[in-house]
Amino acid sequence: MSFPDPMLGFRRDLLKGDMYREWGRWFIEQFIDAKYLSNNVTYAEIFYDVFLIIDKICGWTYDRNDKQEISGIISKYVLQRIRIITESYKRKKISLSEKRELLELLGDKPRCWLTGMLFSQEAIDLFLGRQNATIKLPDYVDKYMPIGLIDRDLKIEIDHLYPFALGGDDSIENFRLICGWANMVKSSQVTMYGR
Repeated sequence: MSFPDPMLGFRRDLLKGDMYREWGRWFIEQFIDAKYLSNNVTYAEIFYDVFLIIDKICGWTYDRNDKQEISGIISKYVLQRIRIITESYKRKKISLSEKRELLELLGDKPRCWLTGMLFSQEAIDLFLGRQNATIKLPDYVDKYMPIGLIDRDLKIEIDHLYPFALGGDDSIENFRLICGWANMVKSSQVTMYGR
């Protein structure tokens, strides 16, 4: 199914590119087995597993050489993706001075870059490591955007604008302040299309 071009507006090529990237990532990630993330997996092991899946899916539609070619292409991308994911486990710790700098960039009323929600003083205090601060949950929560069911929702977290798991770096230029709820929903997506 494809969207009618007029629905996508004048930036349709950009939006289609985003959709194809998300679809491509989803396609490759379905071949990633959890065992690959905890072991030093080799290309040959990945190729073997991918080939078994492709052989089963394609059946008699393709000959063995075509299946091997397809498996080789997919295996290459799976190995790249595994390296990016395992590298994401090596993130650097954000210093207090970097946290202060990020808050200062947002001015007097810092907000979540994704939802626009104003951060409370308690959330700011917790973010800066002040011990006595606690988050007060709201009495009522919007069922369509349930921010505030748990205290993490209202805390300040650091988001990688371009996700670390996709190769984004640990630099102040790539950091954004985000509420815990939005960070949980966005996860490692570049856009919200993935969710």
